[in-house]
Amino acid sequence: MNNQNDTAAPQGHLGPNNSQTGPDYDPVNLMSQVFEDISMFLGPASDILLSWLLRLPSSTPAAEAAQKVLDKIVKGNSDGASEEGVKLIELLNQTATHSLKDIKLSGMDKRRGGRSARVKN
Repeated sequence: MNNQNDTAAPQGHLGPNNSQTGPDYDPVNLMSQVFEDISMFLGPASDILLSWLLRLPSSTPAAEAAQKVLDKIVKGNSDGASEEGVKLIELLNQTATHSLKDIKLSGMDKRRGGRSARVKN
């Protein structure tokens, strides 16, 4: 039963330390908490990755942050990972190896079509 006089601090989705901020590469300690016991992680991995990406500061590139998570959090904490835990590690690896700068250099940021594609002189 919920007692309105209950003085226990509310625990959000991030657990009891949800007010404690983390480093730039894991600002709400989401990855730290997931990899605390990765064998029990039920996922979905893609939701966790998206939540983590949305919480990154705009000054922190996702590829660099993912590499730091892999080096500082995942390394040594991935033994016995659940199926969704393995997926999350793979998603982090993919994020670490792809950068927006590389995509822009390859010309993928250019608009396609437009007036010049519709109107031939």
